[in-house]
Amino acid sequence: MLKGRAKFLEKSWVIGLARFFSTAIYCIGFVSVIIGLASATHTDGNKGWAFFVFIPVFVLAAVAIHESGHFVAARRLGMLVSQGRILFFELLARQHHWKMRMCRPQVRTRASGYVVAIPNFSRSVRRQFVFFALGGPAANITATVVFSVLGAWALSSDISAILFAFAMLNFCYALANLIPNARIGSDGYIVIKNLFGEIDEASLTISKLLWLSYEGTTAERLPISDLKRLDEQPEPMPLLRRWFSMKAAQNESRWADAVSEADASEENFSKLDASLRQPGVLLMADFFRIERAFSQAMFSENPVDLPESAFESTAWSSPHLKPRCQALNYALSGDISKCEELLVSSQTHANESLDRALHESEATIRNSIRAKCKHAACT
Repeated sequence: MLKGRAKFLEKSWVIGLARFFSTAIYCIGFVSVIIGLASATHTDGNKGWAFFVFIPVFVLAAVAIHESGHFVAARRLGMLVSQGRILFFELLARQHHWKMRMCRPQVRTRASGYVVAIPNFSRSVRRQFVFFALGGPAANITATVVFSVLGAWALSSDISAILFAFAMLNFCYALANLIPNARIGSDGYIVIKNLFGEIDEASLTISKLLWLSYEGTTAERLPISDLKRLDEQPEPMPLLRRWFSMKAAQNESRWADAVSEADASEENFSKLDASLRQPGVLLMADFFRIERAFSQAMFSENPVDLPESAFESTAWSSPHLKPRCQALNYALSGDISKCEELLVSSQTHANESLDRALHESEATIRNSIRAKCKHAACT
């Protein structure tokens, strides 16, 4: 019965109702900001510019507060936060800092922001997802209380209306996100799904494999049973299985096998339905092609044949790939000094990743490149 309640939320008419009510609540919050700013600027015509400037600022602030709540909740729960988005800004976590950029034009999401957090599988996954989802609305409710108190304190000034408006915006943002919308995976839906429904097995398996990787388990040591579950899922899940298989082959210097896995993935990509060709899947295809060219070069001892444009899509998340490929080309030409310089650059970038398995994997690959460099120097 409880599982049926969660399934009920996935019916199309329920999703339609959830979308209607959440949109209505967002509109109330937006109108509140307009009214508050209009009230504050009404007495002084010279302040009219604030009416236009602060609307996007307030919306950005409310979204930032919401996503910060998710971030704080995730960290307190022991989850690993890898990336996020606040309106038009993308964020990527590194070992010692965060990277930020304007969102890629081709990336479209139904959410105004998100935080990607990988659960800690040594603890209750359901509990983590529930409190992680509640963290965003909780932050907005906290902001509602704070700015309401500040508005009451400044009741005699023009700024009071603005403070109350921002408090109302935060309240509406929290309430809208708590409405269970299965289509966008709202916070309310995540809470109900984890309390009363079943967690998607494919998502759970991917999360577990990513958690193991971030904890330092390299591809060849990942649980075979979990990898096989990916093959049992519809596309693009089997592509992830091929990715781990290719990385395992690279880690063990089985370059021909790595090329074969990459070639098989290309065949998978060619058969993908158009609806599955999302930015994340297309980015995976770019990674496969780079690693395929690199593995082929290691196997044949011919230079990596890739244009500069091949690295454009991967430079944001994996800046170590380009100098690693360049280092191999210099290794094959016998230029030990330039090869080592680029390997150090690749190492610096790779070690900034939160993925500890990547640190070990790239160290192994760098040693293989150095071996090629010594061989070329001796011949």
